[in-house]
Amino acid sequence: MNFLPDHLVMVDCEMTGVRPEEHSLLQVAMVKLCLIEGQYRFNPNILVAYLKNDASPSTPFHFEFLSHIFEKCNKSTLTCSELKAQISDWLGDLRGKVMPTGDCISCDMEFLYKNECIDRSGYLNDGTPVLGTFHYEQFDLNPIKLIARQKTGEKSKPAKSFAGNHDAVVDCFNQILELNHFIKILLN
Repeated sequence: MNFLPDHLVMVDCEMTGVRPEEHSLLQVAMVKLCLIEGQYRFNPNILVAYLKNDASPSTPFHFEFLSHIFEKCNKSTLTCSELKAQISDWLGDLRGKVMPTGDCISCDMEFLYKNECIDRSGYLNDGTPVLGTFHYEQFDLNPIKLIARQKTGEKSKPAKSFAGNHDAVVDCFNQILELNHFIKILLN
């Protein structure tokens, strides 16, 4: 289990599209995870935020899956800078140390960076670390899923999942179930 970090933060975002330079960030959900006996357990202190946005659903996908999120964003007064402060406070001692995770983590992180909801971390040319909101590495779920599926020949997601609309919080919990399912496969 040396390849599994002790702590992760499951991150999921809902957006108006997939291009950070063209589309808007609507909803952000984050769940703190701790590795206990080979499985990730979640902390019930979950961060969920709807960013101020006056956009309306404009695609069939929006109307079918995201209308409720657009409604909450239209009522929200939360700005990206206010969300940045909330994320920093919510992370507490994990700030700058914990890796974000998810199955679309690269896309979600780019939206968060573009909207200045989080700070980038990494290293300067002289090797000096730059502390950001999260650790500079991401824990992408897709390689774990791929390896576990190859090991078992399994082609689909685990049967158990949380019911609900397309929503960042629901997606986080479904991804936690998937992560734990595939870790069990890899550890056996």
